Amino acid sequence: MNKTREHKYIFKMLKAVLNDNYSLTVEEGLDWNYIHKLCKYHRINNIIGYLSNEQTNMPKDIYQQFKLAMQKGIVREANQHFELQQIQKKFEECGIENVPLKGSILKNYYPSPDMRFLTDLDILFKEEKTELVKQALLEIDYQIYALGGHHDIYFKRPHLTVEMHRSCYSDNDVLNALFDTVWQRCTKTANSEYAYEMNIDDYYLFMVGHLAKHFIHGGIGIRMLLDFIIFEDKLEARCNRNYIETNLEKAGLLKFEKEIKILITNCFDDDYQFENDDLINCIINSGAYGTVQNSLNNQMLKDGNKTNRIIKNRVKMLHGLVFPSLKNMKSKYTYLNKFPFLLPFAWIHRGVIKFIFEHSEFVKIIKMPFNKKGMKETDKVLKKVGFDNDETLSNKKN
Repeated sequence: MNKTREHKYIFKMLKAVLNDNYSLTVEEGLDWNYIHKLCKYHRINNIIGYLSNEQTNMPKDIYQQFKLAMQKGIVREANQHFELQQIQKKFEECGIENVPLKGSILKNYYPSPDMRFLTDLDILFKEEKTELVKQALLEIDYQIYALGGHHDIYFKRPHLTVEMHRSCYSDNDVLNALFDTVWQRCTKTANSEYAYEMNIDDYYLFMVGHLAKHFIHGGIGIRMLLDFIIFEDKLEARCNRNYIETNLEKAGLLKFEKEIKILITNCFDDDYQFENDDLINCIINSGAYGTVQNSLNNQMLKDGNKTNRIIKNRVKMLHGLVFPSLKNMKSKYTYLNKFPFLLPFAWIHRGVIKFIFEHSEFVKIIKMPFNKKGMKETDKVLKKVGFDNDETLSNKKN
């Protein structure tokens, strides 16, 4: 069933919340259950909760669910804000330089900071302070979830996660080289010796690199687009476009950025007919964090259309789906955190549950690497935004 009216109305509602001058009109005959489900899927239901029922005339039960999401968002943001203050206070005491990243900064430019849903807190620190960071966080009741790689993960019960980043890793060699010197361009925040903020141009490049990484690995959702709208409205005038475009060109991401800007304009244009816009449909179907199917399609396309390589990739992907890594299994099978040697048992545990109790889901997972139609659709969208060769999909720039 065609849900174009519902999709367009979601963007109209978001526009009404973010722009006081936009007048939202009531539309009859909308599928509000679908609208609520899709907004929740994209983690933007808390934003819709800021609308009054008179503006939309949505069913009372749906309206209450949006309001509840808004209220939970306010509480969640207050908790995260308090924790960030506590972390930075501790880092100040311990002499740990730090830079809050991603939504922790941009949320302050939304009409209300709780509108920007944060899955976790992301903080950049200097790699030589790794042990000091661990000690400091343990002293304020955080626990270790995972160490190593580009970032360490800590959590505090009941549900707060902090990712401590050693670098602004973006999956792009050109941007990674630029971010290797990012500390040289950071400036101290007021009344602090160790809390820093990123140069506005570097912050934007980090945003684009982060968006591109998600786009390639699984897809991007409406929530990520909102960040670009807010940035464009509140911060872009302060940017050095020459510096940004030069680095995006070197990174092979200039076309991607331009296509995203066009996409955003189209999404929020009341008169734009986007029924057949593959890129918009891809965004809508991706949800807040992308999909496994998108990720698999992108992986399969790395080696182009060479049959033997596609078969090899399919086998590899199928193996990864049936036998996930220890890192991916730990979140659901928590006993692996203490007893990692039980991973083979956890694979059996997972397989039995999915086969017996989630049989249709099990079959769906097995079929994922063989979705030829999905591969063609993904290939079309990737080419539209400039990701049209193996080098780009491998995220390596010379």
